[in-house]
Amino acid sequence: MHKRVDGMILGSYVLVSLFGMLMVYSASSYRLWSQGDATIDLFMKQGLFVAVGFLIVGSIFCIRLSVILHSRVTIFLVVSSLIFLFMVKIPGLGVNINGAKRWLSIVGIQFQPADFAMLALVFYLAHYYRQVDKKMKTWNYPLIISGLLASLILTQPKVTGALMVLFIVLAMIMINSVPIKYIGMLIAAGLGSLLVVAGIIVFLGNHHLLPGLFHHVYERIISVSNPFDEYFGSGYQMSQSFIAIYNGGLFGLGLGNSMTKQGYLPVAETDFIFSIIVEEWGLLFSMVVLALLLGLCARIFYLSYKWDNHQEGLLLTGIGLLFFIQITVNISSISGLIPMTGIPLPFISYGGTNFLINSVAVGVVLNIASRRHDQIDYIKSRGKRAFS
Repeated sequence: MHKRVDGMILGSYVLVSLFGMLMVYSASSYRLWSQGDATIDLFMKQGLFVAVGFLIVGSIFCIRLSVILHSRVTIFLVVSSLIFLFMVKIPGLGVNINGAKRWLSIVGIQFQPADFAMLALVFYLAHYYRQVDKKMKTWNYPLIISGLLASLILTQPKVTGALMVLFIVLAMIMINSVPIKYIGMLIAAGLGSLLVVAGIIVFLGNHHLLPGLFHHVYERIISVSNPFDEYFGSGYQMSQSFIAIYNGGLFGLGLGNSMTKQGYLPVAETDFIFSIIVEEWGLLFSMVVLALLLGLCARIFYLSYKWDNHQEGLLLTGIGLLFFIQITVNISSISGLIPMTGIPLPFISYGGTNFLINSVAVGVVLNIASRRHDQIDYIKSRGKRAFS
């Protein structure tokens, strides 16, 4: 049977991916030129990631859905995630970049296991809740698995990644098994816990009692209130992000005309690429880009809401959450609402690991969505035959 493609999901994915390539070139060209490198170097690399990502989406779309949802695939993803996260700690395999050991290097290929682990967790939760009753006692195994993944990610250290894991598992547990009246209580408890943790970090940092592993977390929490007070320290990047957004105004300075990318905002093509988008394209056009990203999430959530298959619906929900959290955290970070996180903007920031794993997720969504389109076509054809 010929599969139908969900045009909204595929169109949003392709548009933001191609726009991301353009912005990676714009954001990185000055830095590469000043270093004596080819200005199209990162553009070509990102183009390769995008091409491979498109192939991945097409391949997963063509695979039978029953294969993707098989228990062996879920087990493989979870076990591989745990192994990769442990391997990061092995000398020679784990790569230290900017004081954090988050990368794994295997036969010259570097990737972040934390990104892989988050998608694996979504697969696991969707599969787990397919076979158990919707009771609160079924929290145990998901919390154990997510706690183990979060702990391994936290030691890299990647605090935001660990919090994302916990948020995803709690959100999917609530959606699956918690009565509505308890959801508000859990959200309040979660926010309260975050405030307590932040308070402890600030207290320990002020009294010089914070371990070196988490000292950067303290600095980022302190700098978020007024980054210009720490302009030559921990607040430098966020200050430059504010300047870029201010420079852009409503209509921007024009493509390639960013001033902050000219040696002021370090590695602007990664986590802070949206600041460059605002500076060059303006706030109005930036909202269009953001609408495309959030529209992708909204479409996935809509499909999950309309779905009749429990496992497939939960998988759609988890993938939608994965995208939405990354987008929200990145935009909140560059605009000073929360401390800097190191979370890239999906499909736009430079980098292979995040883009390819998100492409896998898009392929899965398109595969599941095609089944719904086939069902709708079948119902329509039955209706036409009934009246013919």
